[in-house]
Amino acid sequence: MGMIMKKAAKRWWWVLCAVIFLSATPSTLNAAEPERKPNAPESARKEAQDTNKDGKPDEWRYYQGKTLVRIEKDKDHNGRVDLWLYLEDGKTDRAEVDRNGDGKPDMERLMTIDGKSDKERADLNFDGKWDAWSFYKNGVKEFMIVDKNYDGRPDAWFHYAPDGIKILGATMDDNHDGKPDRTLGTVPKGETREPW
Repeated sequence: MGMIMKKAAKRWWWVLCAVIFLSATPSTLNAAEPERKPNAPESARKEAQDTNKDGKPDEWRYYQGKTLVRIEKDKDHNGRVDLWLYLEDGKTDRAEVDRNGDGKPDMERLMTIDGKSDKERADLNFDGKWDAWSFYKNGVKEFMIVDKNYDGRPDAWFHYAPDGIKILGATMDDNHDGKPDRTLGTVPKGETREPW
């Protein structure tokens, strides 16, 4: 019985971490556009910059003609890109972040045409599959879906207050059969969304 409780506590710890992480909206995560674009056209011109003046490049800008189309950054200055910003018409429309340092994006945020957060998804256990999906309204988080046991099916749904930070309510599928088992707090009726 004790081992089951420890596993459940560990699983909920990761869900709580995901909720806290995905609730934050740092300005470095401006992003946007549902379908994945290639990194940059083969013909894109690349310019390297040393933003922290340590003698090593930590930001790369890609241009198609005179138009900036992508920015890559090494935010932690370890020699690896960990932030990719994709631009459309001079505005960031999608951002990807590498949170575990393996050189692959494990978080993606899409932006609306007016530069506000629209959708976000994250790979919480770094296995290459999306485990959490967030939805925004006017740039404020209103809903999040989490696959807390990493089986490819959602089993937790969180509803946010108008501030986009406080969780008003949640629905949980504790036995992982695809059907909600319990509700916590206030949950709007008829709320249905699918991972993207």
